Formats: sequence, C-alpha cells, structure tokens
Amino acid sequence: MRIYLPSTLGELQGDVAATARADVAASRVVHAATDALADALADPGEETDAEEVEYAALLAAADDSFVQIALDPSVPWQRVVVSLDVPDDAVGPCDLPDVAPSAVTVLRDLVSLPIASVHVDELEATRRVEAALGGDEQALESLADADLLWYGPSELTQLPGLPTTD
Repeated sequence: MRIYLPSTLGELQGDVAATARADVAASRVVHAATDALADALADPGEETDAEEVEYAALLAAADDSFVQIALDPSVPWQRVVVSLDVPDDAVGPCDLPDVAPSAVTVLRDLVSLPIASVHVDELEATRRVEAALGGDEQALESLADADLLWYGPSELTQLPGLPTTD
C-alpha cells in the first residue's frame, strides 16, 4: 500500500535525505487511497479513477503538512509529503474525529523504509504559506490548488529549501 506521510523539510534533512529512507512511528496519522476516500470522491453511478484517489490522498497529506508547519514555524515554510510503500497490515483505520477520509493510522513502528518519492512546494510557495499562516483565506485556498513538485529518491539531497546540517 502506498502511504503519504505529511512532513516538513526539517524532518528530511541529514540521514533521511542522504539515505532516501524514512522511519514512521506507530500511531502516526498518514494518508492513503482508502475506500472511504474513493466513496467520497465518487459521482453517483460512476467509478472513481484510482489515480484521482491517490492524488486526493497526497493533497490531504499536504494539508496536514501545512498544519505541521503552523505548529513549528521554525521549519522551512514549504509543504512536504513523503510517499512510502508499506505492507497493507501496517496501517488501520484512523479513529480521530474530523479527519479526511484518506486518513489511516500506522499500527507499528516502520523502520528504514525506502522512500518512493517526495513532493514539495516550490520555493515561491513560501510567501503563500506565510500569508496563510497569518490568516489570509485566499492564500490558504491557493495552496489547496497548488501542485507539489515531485522528487525521486536520488534527488532528495537537492531539494530546494532543504536545511543543511553543517
């Protein structure tokens, strides 16, 4: 199963970027292309495209990345989503209230998972993130429509905005 881990550039620095591997702690909320999400996206009488469901899960994780930035504004102000492949039995339903239909909970510690890809806001998005953090509703809406840039595992040390560990 592909999961989308809400993250920050601060979490990707150092060994994570250098090795293109990540740990995910048990009980962490991540996103996936769940049946509940497919149902929420479905038009009556039509089947939902699997890629559309995956993309919606990615965007839900980007929303949670924004929340992480709001909680720790010392990290670079770019939303980050890490894509990881995990065994189906490594995640289960999320019992928290008011979560996206894509939300699932990691059931056990997952150690040194190969990163499939990372999705990051372009550097110019930091102004919109800053404005949204300041309460600008229009900036927040524009973030919801903004595409994230795709990076493969071999490109992680070159992410724009990645803090250095010097």
